[in-house]
Amino acid sequence: MGEVTAEEVEKFLDSNIGFAKRYYDLHYRAKVISDLLGAKEAAVDFSYYHPLSSVEESEIIFDLLRDLQENLQAEKCTFNVMKKLCFLLQADRMSLFMYRARNGIGELATRLFNVHKDATFEECLVMPDSEIVFPLDMGVVGYVAQSKKVNNVPNTKEDEHFCDFVDNLTEYQTKNILASPIMNGKDLVAVLMAVNKVDGPHFTKGDEEILLKYLNFANLLMKVYHLSYLYNCETRRGQILLWSGSKVFEELTDIERQFHKALYTVRAFLNCDRYSVGLLDMTKQKESPSIPRNYVPDINVEADKTRHPAPLQRNTPRP
Repeated sequence: MGEVTAEEVEKFLDSNIGFAKRYYDLHYRAKVISDLLGAKEAAVDFSYYHPLSSVEESEIIFDLLRDLQENLQAEKCTFNVMKKLCFLLQADRMSLFMYRARNGIGELATRLFNVHKDATFEECLVMPDSEIVFPLDMGVVGYVAQSKKVNNVPNTKEDEHFCDFVDNLTEYQTKNILASPIMNGKDLVAVLMAVNKVDGPHFTKGDEEILLKYLNFANLLMKVYHLSYLYNCETRRGQILLWSGSKVFEELTDIERQFHKALYTVRAFLNCDRYSVGLLDMTKQKESPSIPRNYVPDINVEADKTRHPAPLQRNTPRP
């Protein structure tokens, strides 16, 4: 009997689909799934931009799920999502702007900056002293934060919202932008921005669909991070309550020492340098202003000796 050629095998399998499926399930399916679960990275060539097959895209999705399971750091997981998005969108750079409010005024600050398909987490993570801050009425990111909608800018020179502040700062030319908000319900969490389409004049409707599809991973990461933050806050609150109860019963007779211990601990939990406590003088008329007392990290009290002589000064001799 002659040797069977590959063409004959392919022809036989095409005409016997049921047999081919049973043979594959029996001999190969378990091994393929096992290899997929055991792989640490997606079997996709990220060295150059190219269209992906359905199998390669499924590899990327599975890699993101595996990373979400193994990595508990929100910034690192979001960085991995952004690297994959850079490759899928064929974007030159991506950045993440976190929303926050200071004194009731909202603003956007860079958390991950200049992410590309070959970037490392350490070079893209922005430290607090190096962040770039945008007010909500400035730039495309500010417009996206206010409108809470995806914004595709084909040409930045023709867009009224574009601001070249970052371009002048980094000596980088932004030609086109695709930006989307990251929401937690109705609340804004961050703005994700991709700039400069590599293989094309600008981002397309298909790119918008890809961005929205993969933003589900970022939304999930932000929700997990937010729940972890709330859990830590409740844990610290419980620790403060337990500490307060124990200190109250330690020294019921020394009010001054109690007062200073409480203020010292509150300062530590708030992570602040100094804060003020206003004391109301009940011996004065109601229209008299309260007298603020400033407590600094070493718990020295800057008291007004003329109006409040001895009761709360540390140097007062005890009887």
